[in-house]
Amino acid sequence: MNDFLHGGEAVSGKEGEVFVIIDGIIHKFAMCKDFEASLEKDKSDVKVIGKRMTMHKTGGVNGTGSMTIFDCIPQFRAMAVKYITTGVDVYFRIVTVNNDPASSSGTQTMSYNYVNIDSTLMSQLNAETDALETSVDFTFEDITPVTSFAS
Repeated sequence: MNDFLHGGEAVSGKEGEVFVIIDGIIHKFAMCKDFEASLEKDKSDVKVIGKRMTMHKTGGVNGTGSMTIFDCIPQFRAMAVKYITTGVDVYFRIVTVNNDPASSSGTQTMSYNYVNIDSTLMSQLNAETDALETSVDFTFEDITPVTSFAS
């Protein structure tokens, strides 16, 4: 039995897909260059007489993320304009799939729910680049693990 990871078993970050579901319409984000979502615990300090170490109590969790996309999609701009004109903010869902056929780890699918964009680049020009990119930061209010990697 080998206790070490074989190089071929490492999951490639290039083998995956990102889907954005807005108003029930599924958009495959083939123009996504990178994606990252994280959970951060909101903790309070707990100080006790007679104990020198500060303890911590978790009171909640904050979901944040970012992605870099090639600047060729109108969906996020449309959401910003909708909010400006109607006052109604748009929440949507992002589904990510990691699936490297070279690894026996299998597939991991995560659903990030009630996603809300922090800011939207409305337009850009750049004489120094062949492909325009933009970074999109977001928050999410719920997460559903659909499938997990094999243990």
